Amino acid sequence: ALIGSPKTTTTTTATTTTTTTATTTTTTTMTTTTTTTATTTTTTTTTSTATTVNGK
Repeated sequence: ALIGSPKTTTTTTATTTTTTTATTTTTTTMTTTTTTTATTTTTTTTTSTATTVNGK
């Protein structure tokens, strides 16, 4: 019987999550001031899985 070479399969999964939060603050004294602050957060998670199967 012949023995084949081991085969390796690599699976890579990338997940990107983007979150944007906007906060608006209005202050009224003698005048009215409106301030808007926006925060954007991007997170990328990469997972690699390697599977080796021996040849038969």
